[in-house]
Amino acid sequence: GVLGAGVCWGAVALLGCRADVLESSMAAFVADPESVRFGPTGLSQKRVATLMLQNEGRAPFRVLSATSSLPGVVDLETFEPFELVATARRELRVALTPWVEGEIAGLLRVETDTSSAGEDGEAQIPFFGTGVKTYITVEPALIDFGSVEIGSVRMAQIRVKNPTSAEAPYRVDLDGV
Repeated sequence: GVLGAGVCWGAVALLGCRADVLESSMAAFVADPESVRFGPTGLSQKRVATLMLQNEGRAPFRVLSATSSLPGVVDLETFEPFELVATARRELRVALTPWVEGEIAGLLRVETDTSSAGEDGEAQIPFFGTGVKTYITVEPALIDFGSVEIGSVRMAQIRVKNPTSAEAPYRVDLDGV
């Protein structure tokens, strides 16, 4: 009786020490997506992307900081250190504001207290975007209604076109004499 229980208890303890069991009880940092792709963005316009940080392990870990390799161009909207318990997730909002035309690439560095994030607990998440000079075209540039009697209506159409690869916000002002 007593010896049999001791042998059974010892077998359970050995199973609990297997490498795969130990690994599954650790924290598991995951960033989704693995890289942030902003796409074409108009100069001095802000485009926001979402980065989801997840803990797919069983042990909690802390996210201590998140910084950009290109501050002032790519930044986090807000950041306060936080803890991710098992299966938890937290959204980070990352903003790109290009100031010059051309390709933009860098790293978002996320510092944690878990080695599952990367060397020294730091995850390096690449980001990519393109600064684009945006503009619109308006056709026709001038509309002449000629003489219009008071109380009558004349209508005309204009075509506003964005020939660039990024969003081009615009405002229409109509002036008449």
